[in-house]
Amino acid sequence: MDVKLVARTLDVFELFAAEQRPLPLVEMARLLDVPASSCLALARTLVSRGYLYEVRKRGGYYPTRRLQLLAQAIDAVDPVVEMMHPRLVELRDASGETVVLGKIHGAAVVYLDVVESAKAVRYACVPGAQRPLHANSIGKAIFGELAPEAQAALGAKLAFERYTEATVTSLEALVEQAAAAKALGWYANLGESAPELSAVAVALDFGGAPSGGAPSGGAPSGGAPSGGAPSGGAPSGGAPSGGSPSGGAPSGGAPSGGAPSGGDLYGLSIGGPTERIRQHLDAHVQTLLEAKARILANWRENDMP
Repeated sequence: MDVKLVARTLDVFELFAAEQRPLPLVEMARLLDVPASSCLALARTLVSRGYLYEVRKRGGYYPTRRLQLLAQAIDAVDPVVEMMHPRLVELRDASGETVVLGKIHGAAVVYLDVVESAKAVRYACVPGAQRPLHANSIGKAIFGELAPEAQAALGAKLAFERYTEATVTSLEALVEQAAAAKALGWYANLGESAPELSAVAVALDFGGAPSGGAPSGGAPSGGAPSGGAPSGGAPSGGAPSGGSPSGGAPSGGAPSGGAPSGGDLYGLSIGGPTERIRQHLDAHVQTLLEAKARILANWRENDMP
């Protein structure tokens, strides 16, 4: 449940990001769909705290750089994203597609970092976007690494809304898909939340015992399991809307048991238009598995917290 005042404050900054221009109070209130008096009180508070300033008298308000500086300070010491961002860039360059790092928060998936493809038609999304777990491959990847009791507890929170004919709509089906994908060592999403978008992915365990790296040899044989579905973001250049799927991938088959909870589990995906992902499926799988092995080896070597 949202806290109204917090949500409204965030709406203000998202509005400025969308409009990219100073906004008079009346227009700000109209665009936010809030009473002018409430908008005035909020604007005055943000001005007094140094987050907004009045460009000129009756010329509208605009954010200062204070929020940007705070965000940079926070981002600079994020141990996972800081380590992973160069890896995402490498994966984007190697695959030519959009790469996403994500994590489960509650019953949803939150995107922590995104490196978009340079292609005109690509999957486009932003850090901080949240997606339904059952229709997102990062969610499915992490779900597949959990112990059965943790899967049951998490599954009880899911609504299992259907987005396409391929969407998983029951906990039993989700558990079955996750087990099949885990046995292969990688997860695939072929149009579960949007028919036009697909992806392949692996899961990364940054806890005390990483969940394995890439098996030797090429990409696993066999069909792609319907792993994580891409989840609804706004793709750019005409790409289908959908989320950046990712999948959990322990090497060498499915070990017994699983992580008791998903606190140390992250998902890493390569996503894009279904036609391109299908065409290069084996190559993307191998690229991800090799990247996973390097990432986890580096994590162990540096003894990250």
